[in-house]
Amino acid sequence: QVQLLQAKLTAKTEALLRVGADLEEAASERKSWKAEAASYERNLQRIEQELAKSHETIDRLKSGHAAEKSELEGRIAKAELRLRSTDVDGSQLRAEIRELQKDCKIYRQKLAKVEVLRMESEDTGDVFSPSSESGRRVSSSMRENRCSEQRLEDFEKLTHEHRQLEADFQTLLTLKEESIQEKDVMAKKLERLQTELSYLLNGDTRRIGEDLDDVLAENRFLKAQLNNAQEESDTMKATLSKYRRMAEESDNKRQQARERKPSEEDGLGDKSSVAVINMKQIREMVSSHSIELDESDYRSITTILLDLCNDKQMALAHQRKTNKIIGSRLAEVEAKLSKLEQNRSPGRSNPFLLSPISPKAEQRNNQDSLS
Repeated sequence: QVQLLQAKLTAKTEALLRVGADLEEAASERKSWKAEAASYERNLQRIEQELAKSHETIDRLKSGHAAEKSELEGRIAKAELRLRSTDVDGSQLRAEIRELQKDCKIYRQKLAKVEVLRMESEDTGDVFSPSSESGRRVSSSMRENRCSEQRLEDFEKLTHEHRQLEADFQTLLTLKEESIQEKDVMAKKLERLQTELSYLLNGDTRRIGEDLDDVLAENRFLKAQLNNAQEESDTMKATLSKYRRMAEESDNKRQQARERKPSEEDGLGDKSSVAVINMKQIREMVSSHSIELDESDYRSITTILLDLCNDKQMALAHQRKTNKIIGSRLAEVEAKLSKLEQNRSPGRSNPFLLSPISPKAEQRNNQDSLS
């Protein structure tokens, strides 16, 4: 019986220990759920503030668009009124032109009659006086011709104004079409923003799953790589131009040596014009006893060595820049990982927190760091 009681006691103690462990686990889960609920509340408040700001901006854009639309409509109405008035004036001026053309025909006939009378008076020997009835008619016809010319000038001015008003009306129509297109674009943006906000608030799977911080960091890293590649291409171009200049100088020296010593063999003639590029060729030339080097050869070798040292220094500087870029990238990734570890809940992931790095992104980061 004592053994049975001891077995029961051990079983009860084990059960009590399990219950205590379950209670501790439940308390830890409760704390985690409370922290997650607090983070949800903070994210919800932040999203509500962003939504209120977006609504304010949308209302402001709508009010500005309504004011611009009313202003454009008023300008279009004024332009239409001016166009109608110019059309009426144009029709009146056209009628006046037709009347003036008729008057011109009559005046031409009268002038022809006056010319006939003058010719008849010259034939008969009489003196043609402008103070007579025919002369008065001619002077009146001249005054009327001047008036008609003035009317024609006024009509030309009005036609010019009419064309200018038509051009202004067309520009107003184009501005109205552009404002309508901008309104449609803003309406589409507003609809898309509302759908994305509804997805975020409801926790829908169709929301934007990419992390904006990750995208911005990747953009900065790619921009730095692009600048580094541009600098490397510039240095390569400078190096190639330098080697091209050296090759041209060596060709010129070779031609001068051939012109000076046409009968001499090419062994000694081409000695000073050897294009030394790498350290191996320099060692071979210095260590070989068959090639005699003079002062110009040593000078060319020293210039080539200085160029090689400069190239190595530039390559080292580029390597340091790339190492700095990779170090900054790794620091950003480590900061993001620490933030994710702090904000990650033990039960399930929070959709409002930053999304963890995907295996593809991690593999890409590893490849970039290795490169």
